[in-house]
Amino acid sequence: MRLFVWPPRLYLGPALKNVELPDEVTRKLPWGKGGSINDLRLFDWREINVRRAEITDDWNRKSPITNSRGRLCRFS
Repeated sequence: MRLFVWPPRLYLGPALKNVELPDEVTRKLPWGKGGSINDLRLFDWREINVRRAEITDDWNRKSPITNSRGRLCRFS
């Protein structure tokens, strides 16, 4: 099946199998141009929840984000 219309800024995969998409769209799919849904790496939320404080602290140290006033924002 050929899909003729695909929103240019939609970074989701098609819901149907065997859909032909233009190269400019396939490179934006969550699994990459040559991949498939089987190539997705999903988060293990049980592991994340066990280590949430450690992960949050690591994020805050490595990813400084400032607000519109230039003040550092922290996630908790």
